Amino acid sequence: MKRIVVTILALGFAGTAASAQDSVPSLSTLEARVKAGDSLDALTEFRLALRYEGQRRYDDEERALRTAIAADPRMAPPYMLLSDMPYLKDKNLAKEERRHETPVDRLPALDSARRFRARWFAVNPFGELHLLEGNPLPQGTIVLPNTYSPRVFAYLSWVGEFAYFAERYDLSYGALDMLWSRRFPSAPVDSIPTWLLFYHGLAATQEGMYDKGANDFQVLVTRGTAQEQPDTMLRIPFTANAYRFVLAIIKERSNKPVDAIQLYHDIIQRDLGFYMAHDHLALLYRQYKMWDSATVEAQAAVEANPDDPSLLLDLGAIQRESGHLPDAAATLQRAVAIDPRYPEAYYRLGIVAQELHQSADAQAALTHFIAVAPRQLEPEVIDAKKRLDSLH
Repeated sequence: MKRIVVTILALGFAGTAASAQDSVPSLSTLEARVKAGDSLDALTEFRLALRYEGQRRYDDEERALRTAIAADPRMAPPYMLLSDMPYLKDKNLAKEERRHETPVDRLPALDSARRFRARWFAVNPFGELHLLEGNPLPQGTIVLPNTYSPRVFAYLSWVGEFAYFAERYDLSYGALDMLWSRRFPSAPVDSIPTWLLFYHGLAATQEGMYDKGANDFQVLVTRGTAQEQPDTMLRIPFTANAYRFVLAIIKERSNKPVDAIQLYHDIIQRDLGFYMAHDHLALLYRQYKMWDSATVEAQAAVEANPDDPSLLLDLGAIQRESGHLPDAAATLQRAVAIDPRYPEAYYRLGIVAQELHQSADAQAALTHFIAVAPRQLEPEVIDAKKRLDSLH
């Protein structure tokens, strides 16, 4: 897998945009922030990991990425980088994997990579980073060519993928759509390469062209159902069910909840352990106040992945909103026990304890939250302080 995030940041460092370079905090600045109390700021830890990678300090990078996940289990990019960590530490691993010659002692590393890839995909298959500092691809940096040749086609494919991860979805879609129309002008859609359908569909969705995105992923679902094997070209566990998951999210985004719900149920019917399908169903049912169905799906998500505290937060929110405060308190206490470094769990627990008139428990949870909350949760910190004042 290409280290796309690091490459983009390096582009910013190199001065693609002078303002971007000026806004990038140094390694020493980030380390100072962590020492000053930002160790539970997932964004700071993630950026720190990128700086460590630049210095090939891979053990420090892995530690920072794992800390970021502990602080925010729903941040997708750390999983993406962790999935590549074994390949950084062992330069021969990718070659051995392609040749199916991986030694037995390196198989655990491959298994770890696959698990992190699957988690990255489940948390956020759209790869939205919202983490890039400065403006790594300002307008006018890349101009799409008017001529066409094998070299130009290769360039367009690179721009399409690179621009997508730089969050220039307009440029990504433009490059990929141009590649499609010029490289495959009369080819039936079911013969378009998987990787092109994949990124074209993602970029179209990000640009709000939901029908185009849905059409691309419907082709991938059909193709994946026929093959029923992962797509090794992308080295990501993209089976038919995985493509179906993306299609369901596109239906959600395009305000077609009935279609989304049916797709999530199709996913679960094929794989009960696809926990994020349960979670998305729970949140959809929550939106429509279908509390019994929401609770069942949220509990199923937790059962399928009991080590993820963010799933417990979703379950706790549903229990609270449906009027089951004692259950919500117990659920949130489980979340805190699973991951004591997850700041938001303390905030949610403090609110429920306050609503249960358990003043001492509420005060303890909210006080701890205020002490460890990162700057990203400043609105929650303000609310927690108001709640503490009302408890006195």
